[in-house]
Amino acid sequence: MTSLAALRRLAAAFATVLIAPCVLAQSAPLRETLQHGGLARTYLMQVPRGGSATVPLVILLHGGTQDAERIWPRTRWPEVARREGVLLVAPDAVDGNWNDGRRVYLSGGDPTAIDDVGFLSELVGSLVARHRADPGRVFVTGASNGGAMAWRFACERSEIVTAIAPVIATMLSDPDRRCPASRPVAVLAIFGTADPLMPFDGSPVRTRTGQMSEPRLSAAASVQWWAQRNGCGTTPVAEDLPDRVTTDGSTVRRFVYPGCPFNADAIRIDVLGGGHTWPGGRTGWLQKQVLGPTNRDIDAAETAWNFFRERRR
Repeated sequence: MTSLAALRRLAAAFATVLIAPCVLAQSAPLRETLQHGGLARTYLMQVPRGGSATVPLVILLHGGTQDAERIWPRTRWPEVARREGVLLVAPDAVDGNWNDGRRVYLSGGDPTAIDDVGFLSELVGSLVARHRADPGRVFVTGASNGGAMAWRFACERSEIVTAIAPVIATMLSDPDRRCPASRPVAVLAIFGTADPLMPFDGSPVRTRTGQMSEPRLSAAASVQWWAQRNGCGTTPVAEDLPDRVTTDGSTVRRFVYPGCPFNADAIRIDVLGGGHTWPGGRTGWLQKQVLGPTNRDIDAAETAWNFFRERRR
């Protein structure tokens, strides 16, 4: 009879055969540090191979209470960036939370004293100077708190940002006061209609400390505001995307605002029945129970890149 130890060795050997090609195909990202505001700010970076030409820059912002190490393997951005020759950078927030402009955070943390807009601005400048990042192709995406930070960065540094793709994150209310964007920024935003943490209608939710979060714009109003700012038409054209995976509990509807000048398009993607999750991302059973379904009809990284690749400032 085969011993238990022998079975374990056989299983380990079989797993190695299956996993090794994937491991060999993906190199680990670089970790670098940038001093800003008296703090050592860290980030993960994947640099395209060879060449002297400038390359597109994608900044990937993690969600609240997380870090770059966690978001890096949970989206397909590393694979997309490697394939497309993109400089991919995932910075770390201080103590896990980005200062996205809100007063009350779901985690109870308080990053309001941290100058994340200044940090990201300096990071972009450093990447342009040192790693061939094209200043005319600076793209920002992120999930949840990271998506909210993408909204804020576009609002306050529109002269730097070419396009953004916030995921499962709506804008803060009163954007006419909070969002002093001086130039158009192309926007593609992805929302879950059943999101329990960043509600689709912008309503407040209870935080870990028992406080209620402040109201936000709805998903529709978030993109509508940018469509108006960018000079697009007022009525979006709706399209239902193919339901490629019928077992994921969700479908996708896209809204495209017509007539946007300067290539500064505004697009809203609603995951009907989708939760507080990254479409196409890697999720587990517990996450599904707490945060809701993950859509498999689209991949948020591929969708965002297909939008980004056509933009240049």
